[in-house]
Amino acid sequence: MRRFLTIVLFFACLSASACGQESRPGDDADRILDALDAKLYSPLRSGLKELEYDYAVTPEGVFSTKLRIGVRWSADSRPTVRWSDIERRSLKDMPEWLKAPAGGPTSGSVKDVFEAGARATTRWFVPDSPKSKYAAWRKRLETRMVNARPERVLVFEPATPGPLKRIETAVDAKGLPWRITYFPSKPVEGVETVVEEPVFEEIDGKWVKTSWKETSGVSSIQHVLTYQLVRGWLLPSAHERLAPGGKAPDRTVFDAVTPKPPLN
Repeated sequence: MRRFLTIVLFFACLSASACGQESRPGDDADRILDALDAKLYSPLRSGLKELEYDYAVTPEGVFSTKLRIGVRWSADSRPTVRWSDIERRSLKDMPEWLKAPAGGPTSGSVKDVFEAGARATTRWFVPDSPKSKYAAWRKRLETRMVNARPERVLVFEPATPGPLKRIETAVDAKGLPWRITYFPSKPVEGVETVVEEPVFEEIDGKWVKTSWKETSGVSSIQHVLTYQLVRGWLLPSAHERLAPGGKAPDRTVFDAVTPKPPLN
């Protein structure tokens, strides 16, 4: 039910064979970030100002009311969320199940959870710039020997205390991230690290993230993004989440995707 706000805390130990860290100057890390920024497709950098889309919400179990969540993103403001019925008609009253407490580690109502998840989807349409994301972080490049092979790792540490104490990003020969490890400042429900393994592909001459695996101990979830060209912009058309255990994929199709201004 909380397809967009499932807690992404997936854990694994760092390789026991990692050793012999060799620190390099921070400007080496900056050069890799500059090259990554230039390589990855950024609608924002290309001039996207506004974006709207919606998707159907099909609650599980006894929650049978099908609704739509509409998302509006602007370069100048926080994403906004609107609710409608499945035919995009305005709701007179919110269903009772949306007003219920979310429960678990999440505070607020079920509606709050869905709306926070909806806002989070904008990061798939307009990804954060790596360079700007880590502008205020201390950064360095390390070379580590893992299984007798050198591995380049960007290490980021916040200048001020926050929810994360460190992020380590292993980069491949092309300078693309292939493993990102997050270290929370405090363990959350016993979790001490979060591991993401992204995959980037070139589509229509643009490099975008098409999938990523989130791993927590022995369990993992695979995410897949598909893309479409809309008014000249390359934007997500659907998101699919593949859970272990043979469960049916959780697929969300983004409808009425409207970027402004059009490129063509």
